[in-house]
Amino acid sequence: MWVVPVVVVMGIYAVLLLLFMCGWKRLPEQAAQDTVMPMEQLPAVAVVVACRNEAEHLPALLDSLVRQTLSPAEIILVNDNSTDDTPAVMDRYVARYSAIRVLSTAGGSSKKKALATGIRSAASELVLCTDADCIVPETWLQTVAAAYVQQPFDLLILPVSMQGDGFFSRLQQLEFATLVASGAAMAAWRHPIMCNGANLAFRRQEWLASQADLHGELPSGDDMFLLHSFKRRGLRIRFLKSRKAMVYTSTCPDLRSFVRQRGRWTSKAGHYTDADTIAVAVVVFAVNLLWLVLFFGAFFNVALAWSWLAVFLVKWLLDGLFLKLAQPFFAYKHVAAMSFLLSLVYPFYVSVSVLHACFGTQKKSRGNSAGFA
Repeated sequence: MWVVPVVVVMGIYAVLLLLFMCGWKRLPEQAAQDTVMPMEQLPAVAVVVACRNEAEHLPALLDSLVRQTLSPAEIILVNDNSTDDTPAVMDRYVARYSAIRVLSTAGGSSKKKALATGIRSAASELVLCTDADCIVPETWLQTVAAAYVQQPFDLLILPVSMQGDGFFSRLQQLEFATLVASGAAMAAWRHPIMCNGANLAFRRQEWLASQADLHGELPSGDDMFLLHSFKRRGLRIRFLKSRKAMVYTSTCPDLRSFVRQRGRWTSKAGHYTDADTIAVAVVVFAVNLLWLVLFFGAFFNVALAWSWLAVFLVKWLLDGLFLKLAQPFFAYKHVAAMSFLLSLVYPFYVSVSVLHACFGTQKKSRGNSAGFA
């Protein structure tokens, strides 16, 4: 009885992973010479960063921004009601660099509101967003600006990589790389499904035209709702496969913060209307739910153990092949062993994240009349 659904679900998953692998391979990696062009031919770029209690991380980001090979036209820092020394850090850099401007949000705290404040005040048409706890390479702005000249876009999805030491960090790096690579692969098929606000470039004019689609009542989702709005309107969206434009952020220090972070990411999924994003999410969740049902069912029916083992091995093989394909770009290590361990814990993590998103995050949001996390 259970054989048919197992075969159907795993067959669909295999097709999805094949799409991921072919999509990733068809994405050209930007060559070094592609970014070498006269600076006067490159467009002005505004960098917008929302900052809330980031006194510890902000100096590293700002140091990386002021060292850019292409100087940003403006760096807009938006203080999102910080209660630590973030304003003092901002003031020190403003005194030293004329391109930096500091703004503040009014009312309740919200990263989405802070970003909107910064983007609206930008004078440049091309806007780059990143997070205050990230570090960007010196070639970041130049690479994005050159990509815009060579192949104009309305939204450019850019790579993000996690950094950290220890086993748990390496596992997060691998898991996060699968998200970035799968999103890139679908963008290659012109069916983008995800992006990350930690590294995102877009035309300000089109962002302004998308305001009705950004769900201002929700505390997060500024990146995904923007992607879906641009996609629905038929705008030019692509992924830039370039390590020279890759942004680096830190892994979560412990399991609790990791689950909380992923819960925030998935909390807005109920508001998605994009068919591609929903379809991929359903397939991934179905496979992991099948894995869990067979795993626990095997304790009561030994015959299910063989089905669980088949699902586990097929999924591990498919995921491993995809990860191996993306390994040179993300430079992670020990793909076979780490993907094996990830395959063991991923179904539990997906379930916990979904439960946290459905109950934990919503409960927290209801406790705040403004709806901000």
